[in-house]
Amino acid sequence: MNIGILQAAGTDNTPEQFGNWQDVRDTFEAAGLYYGDSLRDRIEAVIDVLPWQDWDGLAADVKLAKEFMGATKLLTNSAKLNKGRSDGDDYRTIGLYMPPASSGRDMLRSIGLQVSDNYTLCPAATAGCALACLGTGSGHMNQGVERVASGQYDWDLSNVQRAQAKRLALFEAHRRAFYALLIKEVEAAERADRKAGRQLAVRPNCTSDIAWERQFPQLFGLFPDVIFYDYTKLHKRLLAPAFLPRNYTLTYSRADGSVNHDRAEQVLAAGGNVAVVFDTPRKGERGRNGTLKADAALPALFGGVPVIDADLDDARFLDPQGVIVGLRAKGLAKADLTGFVVHTCIAGIKDKVHADARVGCPGLSVITADQTIDAFIHGDQNLRQTIPSILRDAFKSTTTADQTIDVPDYLLYRKS
Repeated sequence: MNIGILQAAGTDNTPEQFGNWQDVRDTFEAAGLYYGDSLRDRIEAVIDVLPWQDWDGLAADVKLAKEFMGATKLLTNSAKLNKGRSDGDDYRTIGLYMPPASSGRDMLRSIGLQVSDNYTLCPAATAGCALACLGTGSGHMNQGVERVASGQYDWDLSNVQRAQAKRLALFEAHRRAFYALLIKEVEAAERADRKAGRQLAVRPNCTSDIAWERQFPQLFGLFPDVIFYDYTKLHKRLLAPAFLPRNYTLTYSRADGSVNHDRAEQVLAAGGNVAVVFDTPRKGERGRNGTLKADAALPALFGGVPVIDADLDDARFLDPQGVIVGLRAKGLAKADLTGFVVHTCIAGIKDKVHADARVGCPGLSVITADQTIDAFIHGDQNLRQTIPSILRDAFKSTTTADQTIDVPDYLLYRKS
């Protein structure tokens, strides 16, 4: 990674944040941009609210970013993003994958960038979501339990990790060039999808939680016909819809901790959607009666709110309002003991928000208040073999002794 390319380009004076969508909305609405306009026409129509003096300045930054990134794109797709709606709607989704939360901090320091000890791309991250994050713990992005539990990440592990690291390096080392390339890639994707008769959707926070409506609100105005959407743990973003562009859809992400749960209730009360990760097993996993041939059904209700199956697709912008967006635990989240993952077979728990989840469940092993997680795990041979000790210890350190932790039966039967 040749950071010298960016350093040689001079100082990037792009502001850390532009303010909010309301600060630039009037300019874009007055310009009346639409997909038929060329990118240059769009840029020149709203140049007063962009960080470039003219079109040539943006073009120079695109060239700089491409020189640094090489063949690596900012926006890519994945198996999850590629899942389409079953009702015939034709969408294509691309998204931005960077090192989540604080996982990229040491990498940034290693290339000479100064970042604080509190550096993070996910300011509302919880202990559970940090340990179970898809950006470091699932699929091709999986760093392995030892690295995740210790916080010692390897961003040279494969081409996938190197690409994540490059995107973050550009974002932090030359924000203006990052924005220029982001605009160029969205425009190219929109043009290709229009030609193919598809609707483009962009998820700018696949593994981060950046408030893009404040970070770079111009993006939404430049592409009013592109759908943008994200999951977020920053609940105020959903409680102030006037600050959100009309083409940006957000889903709140429930995790571990009472603060997060209270915020989830606020979002639901305001008519928003809340994503909840359940321990419901997936196709190919071990259950009580052998390997599952299909995904097990999610609970119909959670806290009295209807649950939709969000593993069928990633098109959150098509979801009805006021629902639980149900997801099945994947990757390292399968071993979660923090409360990030909701266990659907409840016994001995009084939390009313789980009441609807216990219907139709088999038995459940329960850690009660007078048991420690360590004693429970060491007392159960199956569970001890299922959860690697280093990850188990990491989850254990986030849980207090007076919490009740539930472990579903099927986890005790899973072989891997």
